[in-house]
Amino acid sequence: TNLGTIAKSGSKAFVQELTRKASSTHDDQGSGELDMSKGIIGRFGVGFYSAFMVGDSVEVRSKSAVVHNHKTNHQESSSTPQHWVSQGVGSFDISDLHADVRQDRGSSIVIHLKDEYPQYADEKTIESILKKYSNFVNFPIFLNGNRVNTMEAIWAKDAKEVDEDTYSSFYKYIANAYDEPLDVLHYKADAPIDIKALFY
Repeated sequence: TNLGTIAKSGSKAFVQELTRKASSTHDDQGSGELDMSKGIIGRFGVGFYSAFMVGDSVEVRSKSAVVHNHKTNHQESSSTPQHWVSQGVGSFDISDLHADVRQDRGSSIVIHLKDEYPQYADEKTIESILKKYSNFVNFPIFLNGNRVNTMEAIWAKDAKEVDEDTYSSFYKYIANAYDEPLDVLHYKADAPIDIKALFY
């Protein structure tokens, strides 16, 4: 439902939901403590529309697992996949996906690259971009069957949950180093603002 909405902010909605839950927890005499950092990475809504920086047009082929039958008020098996297409100039079209195009349950995004950006069809280029900008997204990203994002956002974890080997591996990855860190400071503060940081 958000494909026609430019820069729909998943991050903003996520924080609003956590705020609502915190208020509800506090009203129920709970601790009210919620960790916003663990789920906010990878939720910025402008990411999808960046595809038009390198693409002439973008297609989204989508098939839901179920559809809601408003007549019977029941969930039923989905039938025809939907096809969304736009050239990124302020309009889009939605139609049934052509019968000779296969789309299993879920969504596929197809970017038709501009002539001047053939490098974005290269697997190594895509892998490099994913590792640089999406390595801490907290759901798996696969490229040709191989998982690309293998590092966790360990600064968002409780220090008690992170061992020395994990700190060392993260340091070597982030610093492109082979030596061991001299020291590690895993810092957390919640007043006046929530801060989680990792210093080497």
